[in-house]
Amino acid sequence: MALIINQPIRSFLNALAEIAGESSSPRVIASIHKAVSEAIPAAMDYTLIDVASSKLGRFHVVMIYLNVHHPIQGELVDELRLSIKSACEKRIGLVEVEVVLTATPRLLAR
Repeated sequence: MALIINQPIRSFLNALAEIAGESSSPRVIASIHKAVSEAIPAAMDYTLIDVASSKLGRFHVVMIYLNVHHPIQGELVDELRLSIKSACEKRIGLVEVEVVLTATPRLLAR
């Protein structure tokens, strides 16, 4: 009897968390980190500052915060975004990715 009641409640709470924009699980964040390291060329001099992700319905919204240690053009940022998106989709499914170039961690930027 408890299983019959717990399962619908758990499903409802999971759906509510997705609607509210709850952060992705640590497992998903770890997969995103691996995807970023695979997607960015090894020769590129950068520091991965932070990764933020929320699951919204069927897809994840992913923000990648990078400190690139040399000037780059917008076209390269677009290429990085598409490359990271492709690598993430292979690991976690549908994603929307944005790349933010910054030197400051996002929580300290205020």
